[in-house]
Amino acid sequence: MYEINNEKLLINQLREIKPEAILFRESITWDDKNLAKEITGKRIFVTGAGGSIGSELCRQILKYDLKELLLFERSEYNLFRITNELKKAFPNSVLYPCIADLVDYEMTSKIIKKFQPDIIFHAAAYKHLFLMEINPESAIKNNIISTVNLTQIAIDAHVNKLVLISTDKAVNPTCIMGATKRICEEYIRAIAKLNSKIFFGVRFGNVLGSSGSVLQIFEEQISQGGPVTVTDINACRYFMTIPEAAHLVLQTPSFATGGEIFILDMGKPVRIYDLAKKLVSMYDLEVASDIDIVFTGLKPGEKLNEELFEKNEKLEITPHEKILKIENNGNTLNLNRLNKDIDQLVKYSNQMNQKAIFQKIEEMIPTFQASVTQNFN
Repeated sequence: MYEINNEKLLINQLREIKPEAILFRESITWDDKNLAKEITGKRIFVTGAGGSIGSELCRQILKYDLKELLLFERSEYNLFRITNELKKAFPNSVLYPCIADLVDYEMTSKIIKKFQPDIIFHAAAYKHLFLMEINPESAIKNNIISTVNLTQIAIDAHVNKLVLISTDKAVNPTCIMGATKRICEEYIRAIAKLNSKIFFGVRFGNVLGSSGSVLQIFEEQISQGGPVTVTDINACRYFMTIPEAAHLVLQTPSFATGGEIFILDMGKPVRIYDLAKKLVSMYDLEVASDIDIVFTGLKPGEKLNEELFEKNEKLEITPHEKILKIENNGNTLNLNRLNKDIDQLVKYSNQMNQKAIFQKIEEMIPTFQASVTQNFN
C-alpha cells in the first residue's frame, strides 16, 4: 500500500509468459517415431546435464524406454537439482548423476569406459558472449579442450554417436565464444571423416528461456519497473524454445551419417526491439508510459545480425522438413594441423596471452573478425 500511495511502479510478481508465446512464428511439431527407435534400450550420456539444454535433453530422453542415463555435470547444485527433478518425474528410470569436469581427461575417460554409452550428447559449454570476450582463456579451456577430450575418449571407448551442441555464433564469428564453437565443429567433422564415426554438430539460434537468455533479462527488468535494455533498434536474432532445441538434437542421430552440421529452420530473424515491445504489452503495460526501452549499443563481439550458415556452406534437406544440414564436403581443416593449432591455443591460454590467442584464432578461422574494442592485456 505504501508503494501504491507513492505511485511507485513495482511489478514484483509477473504472470508466467511461455517462451513460445513470443516466437513470432508457430512452434515446431515433431514426429517421435524415429526418436523412440534411436533411444529405446540405449545407454545415453549427457554432458552439461544441469544446464538449460542439457536438463531438457534429459527430460525428453526419459520419456522413452532407455536402458540408463548418465548425467555428467561439474556444478554440484545444478546436478542436485536436475537429479531430484528427474527422480520424481521418472521414478522407474535408471540415473547416474556424476560430478566431474571434461577437462579432467583421466577421470572422464574412466567414467565413459565404465558406462559404455551408445550416444553422447555434448551440451556442456560456456555460452555467455560478453564474459567470454573478457575471459578467452576460459572459453578455450571449457569449450575446446573439453570437446577434444570428450571426442578422443569417445573414440577410445568405441562410442559410435556423438552430438555437439553448437551455435549460430560459430558462423563468421566475431566473438571468442563463437570462434571456440567453430573450432569444435571443425574438430568433430575432421574426427568423423578420419574415423568413420557418426560424430556431428547442431547449430542453435538464441534459446528463449535458457539461463541468462534475453527473455529472462527482459522479465527481470520489467519486474523492476524498467528500463528494458536493447543493444540496437535493428539488432536481429533467430529464436527457438528450449523444447524445440532439445527435440532438434534428439531427432538428428536417427538420420546422421557423420560430419554434418544440422540447422533448425527457425523462420525469419526477429528484431530484439520487437520482442521487447511484445513482452511489455503481454504484461498489459505500454512502452514509454509504463516501461522505457533504451538502447545501449552493441557489446564487444556482438553482431547486428546473426547468420545460420556461411556462403560456401550448401544447405541440404533431411527427412525432417524443419531440419537442414551442411554436409562434410571434405573442406574441413586437416586434423594434424588442427591439433597443433589447438595445442598452441592452450599454450597461449596458460600464459594468459590474449593477444596471441586472438591472432591464432584469426589464423585458424579466416572469417573470424575480433572486436575492434578488444583490449589485450
